Amino acid sequence: MVSSAPLPFWWVEPAIVAAGIVVSIIVAVITIRDNRRLVRLRATIDLISASESETYYRGLYQDFRKYRMDAAYRDGVLDPRDDVQWDHRFACFSYLNHYELIAISCKTGALDEEFYMEWMGYAVLRDFREARGLVDVARSPKKLGDPGDKAA
Repeated sequence: MVSSAPLPFWWVEPAIVAAGIVVSIIVAVITIRDNRRLVRLRATIDLISASESETYYRGLYQDFRKYRMDAAYRDGVLDPRDDVQWDHRFACFSYLNHYELIAISCKTGALDEEFYMEWMGYAVLRDFREARGLVDVARSPKKLGDPGDKAA
Protein backbone atom coordinates (compact mmCIF):
# COMPACT_ATOMS: atom_id res chain seq x y z
CA MET A 1 0.00 0.00 0.00
CA VAL A 2 1.26 3.43 -0.94
CA SER A 3 1.43 6.04 1.76
CA SER A 4 -0.39 9.27 1.05
CA ALA A 5 1.77 11.26 3.41
CA PRO A 6 3.55 14.18 1.70
CA LEU A 7 7.25 13.81 1.09
CA PRO A 8 9.42 16.24 3.07
CA PHE A 9 11.17 17.63 -0.07
CA TRP A 10 8.24 17.77 -2.48
CA TRP A 11 9.25 21.25 -3.65
CA VAL A 12 12.67 20.24 -5.05
CA GLU A 13 11.48 19.08 -8.48
CA PRO A 14 9.29 22.14 -9.18
CA ALA A 15 12.13 24.39 -7.97
CA ILE A 16 14.57 22.72 -10.38
CA VAL A 17 12.10 23.18 -13.26
CA ALA A 18 11.51 26.84 -12.31
CA ALA A 19 15.26 27.49 -12.03
CA GLY A 20 15.78 25.94 -15.46
CA ILE A 21 13.13 28.23 -16.94
CA VAL A 22 14.67 31.33 -15.33
CA VAL A 23 18.16 30.41 -16.56
CA SER A 24 16.78 29.81 -20.08
CA ILE A 25 15.10 33.23 -20.09
CA ILE A 26 18.29 34.96 -18.90
CA VAL A 27 20.36 33.23 -21.59
CA ALA A 28 17.80 34.18 -24.25
CA VAL A 29 17.79 37.85 -23.20
CA ILE A 30 21.60 38.01 -23.19
CA THR A 31 21.75 36.35 -26.61
CA ILE A 32 19.22 38.76 -28.09
CA ARG A 33 21.07 41.77 -26.62
CA ASP A 34 24.41 40.57 -27.95
CA ASN A 35 22.95 39.84 -31.39
CA ARG A 36 21.50 43.35 -31.56
CA ARG A 37 24.91 44.82 -30.76
CA LEU A 38 26.56 42.65 -33.40
CA VAL A 39 24.00 43.71 -36.01
CA ARG A 40 24.59 47.40 -35.15
CA LEU A 41 28.36 46.92 -35.34
CA ARG A 42 28.05 45.16 -38.71
CA ALA A 43 25.81 47.92 -40.06
CA THR A 44 28.29 50.54 -38.83
CA ILE A 45 31.23 48.77 -40.45
CA ASP A 46 29.28 48.37 -43.71
CA LEU A 47 28.41 52.07 -43.75
CA ILE A 48 31.98 53.16 -43.12
CA SER A 49 33.28 50.74 -45.72
CA ALA A 50 30.77 51.94 -48.31
CA SER A 51 31.49 55.61 -47.65
CA GLU A 52 35.23 55.06 -47.96
CA SER A 53 35.14 52.92 -51.07
CA GLU A 54 32.17 53.95 -53.23
CA THR A 55 32.91 56.41 -56.00
CA TYR A 56 29.90 58.59 -55.15
CA TYR A 57 30.97 59.20 -51.54
CA ARG A 58 34.61 59.61 -52.50
CA GLY A 59 33.57 62.33 -54.97
CA LEU A 60 31.54 64.11 -52.28
CA TYR A 61 34.51 63.89 -49.93
CA GLN A 62 36.80 65.41 -52.57
CA ASP A 63 34.42 68.36 -53.02
CA PHE A 64 34.16 68.89 -49.27
CA ARG A 65 37.92 68.53 -48.85
CA LYS A 66 38.45 71.23 -51.46
CA TYR A 67 35.89 73.36 -49.59
CA ARG A 68 37.97 72.91 -46.42
CA MET A 69 41.33 73.66 -48.06
CA ASP A 70 40.65 76.32 -50.72
CA ALA A 71 39.29 79.72 -49.65
CA ALA A 72 38.20 80.72 -53.18
CA TYR A 73 36.39 77.40 -53.63
CA ARG A 74 34.74 77.87 -50.21
CA ASP A 75 33.57 81.37 -51.18
CA GLY A 76 32.03 79.96 -54.37
CA VAL A 77 30.21 77.25 -52.42
CA LEU A 78 28.90 79.69 -49.82
CA ASP A 79 27.80 82.25 -52.43
CA PRO A 80 27.45 80.42 -55.78
CA ARG A 81 27.46 82.56 -58.93
CA ASP A 82 27.22 79.90 -61.66
CA ASP A 83 26.04 76.32 -62.27
CA VAL A 84 29.44 74.83 -61.46
CA GLN A 85 29.52 76.51 -58.05
CA TRP A 86 25.94 75.36 -57.42
CA ASP A 87 27.03 71.80 -58.22
CA HIS A 88 29.91 72.08 -55.75
CA ARG A 89 27.54 73.47 -53.14
CA PHE A 90 25.17 70.56 -53.69
CA ALA A 91 28.06 68.09 -53.33
CA CYS A 92 29.19 69.68 -50.06
CA PHE A 93 25.67 69.60 -48.64
CA SER A 94 25.30 65.99 -49.77
CA TYR A 95 28.51 65.14 -47.93
CA LEU A 96 27.16 66.75 -44.75
CA ASN A 97 23.81 64.98 -45.22
CA HIS A 98 25.75 61.72 -44.99
CA TYR A 99 26.83 62.76 -41.48
CA GLU A 100 23.23 63.66 -40.66
CA LEU A 101 22.13 60.18 -41.69
CA ILE A 102 24.82 58.71 -39.45
CA ALA A 103 23.75 60.90 -36.50
CA ILE A 104 20.11 59.90 -36.86
CA SER A 105 21.09 56.24 -37.21
CA CYS A 106 23.19 56.40 -34.05
CA LYS A 107 20.44 58.22 -32.17
CA THR A 108 17.85 55.58 -33.10
CA GLY A 109 20.21 52.69 -32.37
CA ALA A 110 20.55 51.50 -35.97
CA LEU A 111 24.29 52.19 -35.83
CA ASP A 112 26.74 51.83 -32.97
CA GLU A 113 27.73 55.38 -31.98
CA GLU A 114 30.59 54.36 -29.70
CA PHE A 115 32.23 52.24 -32.40
CA TYR A 116 31.66 54.88 -35.11
CA MET A 117 33.21 57.64 -33.01
CA GLU A 118 36.14 55.42 -32.07
CA TRP A 119 36.88 54.84 -35.75
CA MET A 120 35.81 58.12 -37.37
CA GLY A 121 35.67 60.59 -34.47
CA TYR A 122 38.55 62.79 -35.61
CA ALA A 123 37.11 63.21 -39.11
CA VAL A 124 33.63 63.94 -37.75
CA LEU A 125 34.90 66.67 -35.43
CA ARG A 126 37.22 68.15 -38.07
CA ASP A 127 34.47 68.23 -40.70
CA PHE A 128 31.94 69.66 -38.28
CA ARG A 129 34.34 72.45 -37.34
CA GLU A 130 35.19 73.17 -40.98
CA ALA A 131 31.53 73.08 -42.09
CA ARG A 132 30.47 75.99 -39.88
CA GLY A 133 29.81 78.26 -42.88
CA LEU A 134 27.70 75.64 -44.64
CA VAL A 135 25.78 74.90 -41.46
CA ASP A 136 25.02 78.61 -41.09
CA VAL A 137 23.77 78.69 -44.68
CA ALA A 138 21.62 75.61 -44.12
CA ARG A 139 20.07 77.15 -41.01
CA SER A 140 19.11 80.30 -42.94
CA PRO A 141 16.63 79.17 -45.64
CA LYS A 142 16.70 82.51 -47.45
CA LYS A 143 20.45 81.98 -48.07
CA LEU A 144 19.98 78.50 -49.57
CA GLY A 145 18.53 79.92 -52.75
CA ASP A 146 17.64 78.00 -55.86
CA PRO A 147 20.08 77.14 -58.66
CA GLY A 148 17.48 78.44 -61.14
CA ASP A 149 17.40 81.81 -59.38
CA LYS A 150 20.77 83.41 -60.20
CA ALA A 151 19.94 86.43 -58.02
CA ALA A 152 19.78 84.30 -54.87
